[in-house]
Amino acid sequence: MLKAQRGHLLLMVSTQQDQPPAVDGSERALRRCYPRPPRQGVVGKRGFCCCNITAMDTRPEARLLSMVSELCEPLHRAFEYGTERSVECRRLAGLSDRVYDWLGTHQARALAHQQLLDVQLGGWKLVGKHSRNGELWLAHGLGLTTLRMLHASSTEDVPAPGPNWARRAYYCNDSLLGMGVAHQPALFEGSKLLGLWRVTDWEAFRVGIRIVRPVGTWRYCARARTDLDVMLPRLVDDFGDLEWRPNDFGMELDIPAGEDLEEGEEGGVAD
Repeated sequence: MLKAQRGHLLLMVSTQQDQPPAVDGSERALRRCYPRPPRQGVVGKRGFCCCNITAMDTRPEARLLSMVSELCEPLHRAFEYGTERSVECRRLAGLSDRVYDWLGTHQARALAHQQLLDVQLGGWKLVGKHSRNGELWLAHGLGLTTLRMLHASSTEDVPAPGPNWARRAYYCNDSLLGMGVAHQPALFEGSKLLGLWRVTDWEAFRVGIRIVRPVGTWRYCARARTDLDVMLPRLVDDFGDLEWRPNDFGMELDIPAGEDLEEGEEGGVAD
């Protein structure tokens, strides 16, 4: 698995996954379903050397991270703005009790969506129907690579997709590891990602964002099947210092730990 850490915080989320939105005629690509997801046994293969990621790096996993790096600062700013404003609104309305935490989650996501409408996202753009329960989707380029932002309610597990066929199809990326070089670019371009956000410091309204690439389905409480797990840095410049290190489980991606993220209380629904 490709794994990245900033400090020691890992974000996880439980969610209800809907069918990905079609973008620029790519509905067929987004709805591809793999009845037999690739086994994760190839993940432990030591196939890469330790090196720094640069803008000219052509490896699929490096290209994927280069693509995701465009969202570092916009996503953090948008969700931190949304979190702070939602807390203020709930306080003014007398809805600060934990029983109303679900409202804060939805408000924060709506405000983040509003902020992202007015900023440059590189090759990314907002897609999907935000009016459908406030879901927040982004797509890159022609829309083959998609990212759904979900609220994280756990720091320990990646949620299982459940029985819904659309959720299971979204989770079934072909693994980038263990595949031939000729096939990797095509797999990379069609990645279906999960972006997991969670408030890590309620006093400073700091948010942590984690990007996960699932490579199959699994049952509830079982080990998640992913080949990319990266804690998104707050600043895009931090991506220049990322380093690949092989380990017994696959590939680990180290991010130099700057200011440690503090885990705080959070609640609400994971969506």
